[in-house]
Formats: sequence, structure tokens, C-alpha cells
Amino acid sequence: MMLTGLLASLLLGSVFHGALGIRIGAFNIQVFGRSKMAKADVVTVLLQVAERYDILLIQEIRDVSGTAINSFLEQLNGRPGNNYSMVISPRLGRTTSKEQYAFLYRNGAGLSITETYTYDDGEESNGTDTFEREPYVVKLRSQNTVVRDLVLIACHTSPSQARYEIGALENVYDDGVRRLGIKDVLILGDLNADCDYVPRSAWNNIGLRTDRKFSWLIGDENDTTVTSTHCAYDRFVASGSSLLPAVVDGSVQVYDFQSQYGLTQAEAEAVSDHFPIELELAKRRVQPTGIVTDKNGGGGQAGRKADLTIRALGSLIITSWLLMITY
Repeated sequence: MMLTGLLASLLLGSVFHGALGIRIGAFNIQVFGRSKMAKADVVTVLLQVAERYDILLIQEIRDVSGTAINSFLEQLNGRPGNNYSMVISPRLGRTTSKEQYAFLYRNGAGLSITETYTYDDGEESNGTDTFEREPYVVKLRSQNTVVRDLVLIACHTSPSQARYEIGALENVYDDGVRRLGIKDVLILGDLNADCDYVPRSAWNNIGLRTDRKFSWLIGDENDTTVTSTHCAYDRFVASGSSLLPAVVDGSVQVYDFQSQYGLTQAEAEAVSDHFPIELELAKRRVQPTGIVTDKNGGGGQAGRKADLTIRALGSLIITSWLLMITY
């Protein structure tokens, strides 16, 4: 039954996905390195999660050899229909325990990463730097979505300094807009933005939260943790007149791979202590007149009805398929 449910989920997801543009994910894979890659069952789950996304930010890569993430990419591309490329940051951190960010993106989805850099936050050797792990910034070109050019800012904050590092992300945003000339910006990652690390009383003093040009798409009520805690650590923070309308209604969510794949608590925690977060950007559709439609593909309610029709058709296909294999 677990296998049947997983197959149905994958098939239904592919039907929906083709209608909704590109899916972006951010996943803190706890201590991702050679030890995790040696666990076949864990890798299988990670591969299933990764191939949900057209572009996926992976955080907490801890592997001085650099072999783990390359092996993961190779295995991901070895699965049917997959063809991903990767950009990866330098090893970042003030101590010997350094981490990397990686963006995996699907070739053939109209995506290209045209520029990358690590934010310069000062000199670590004399203690004037701001971030434990400097944000990694990429310029994304998406040919097939309503928003064509987008800046992604990846950040995994230090838990003990989360409120201050989150506040400093305003400077990273300003630097990215000035440097890349794009105002549509998505900050994403494990910001440790909840519970004891950032208590509710601290938010009024954090400009990234109080400035109305920033929209926090994952709310405080969400739980992005696999363990017994209930904390919205992982976030999307969006800004830009083209980006915000392009986010598909209802697509922003925490992806609970534990319930989706029928894992026990121990099995899920072996994968990570975080769930991925995700959103979708609407497909850019050009009518015969050359007019580009809005985020719902057909203009207002018409577009929403079209998407609902596709979803209903997908449900019918899956139901018929399940009945066939049952009988």
C-alpha cells in the first residue's frame, strides 16, 4: 500500500506540476555529507524529495571532500527523466565546521543561473563579519514563468545570532538589488526564525519583518521541523512587484515527507530534522496575439477554473489507475 500511495502521489504531482510553472524548494538536510550518503534508505527519500523541484536550495552541506553532493547529483540524474545542474558556494563558517549551499536546477525547465556570489560581510579574522555563514546569492533567469528574472538569497543563520542575522539580510537585499539590477528577490532558507531563537517580542525590531516591501510567505504558525518541536524556522521572504503576483495561490507550503512517504518518526529524523519548504511560480503563457496572461494562466477566475479543470482531470486519471491495479 505504501508503494501504491507513493506512485499515486508522484503521478498526481507530475500532472499538477506541468500546469503550474516551476516549483522552488529550500531544504536544510541535517549534516549532509558522506555519512548520510552511505545510508541507502535515506538517500532514496532525499532523491524523491529533490526531484519534486525545478530548483532546490540544499543547506548544511558538511563535507570537506566535496564528494557527497556530487554523488547525490549523479544519482539524481540517474533517475528516469532527470537532468539537473548545480551551482555551489564556497565552504562557509567561522570555525572548522564549515557548510556549503547548493542550488540544483532542472535543465529543460527554461532555467539558467547567470551569476553567483557570496555576500561580503566583513573580515572574519578580526571579528567584523556579520554572518556565521555568509548568504549565497544567485541570479536566476526563468524563461517560462511570469517573472523572468529573479534573485535568490540563500541563508542559514546561526541559531544564537538569528535575530541579528535576519535583520542584516536587509543589507544583503539592498546589495543584491544594486549589484544585479533586479528588484524581484526571494530570501530562502533555514533562518531559525522562531521559538527561542527569535521570540515574538523581537520582531518589532527587525526591519526585514516590519518593512512592508517584504512578504513572509511561510507564516509563524507553520512547523518546519521533523522533531517534536513546533517552530517555523525555514522561511521564504519575498519582495518585488513581479514576484509576488507570480506566486501560485495555495502553493506555499511545508512539504511533510514523513506523512507523504509513510515514514516512522525514526526514519524521518534519519533524513533530516527539517522539512523542505516550497512554492510555485506561475507559467508564462503567450496567447496568439502575443499577450502574456496573468499568474493564473487565463486571467482572473478563468485561469483559476482552468487550473481546477486540470487538477480534476489529474484526479480522475489517478483514480482510474488505482482502480485498475486494485482489480
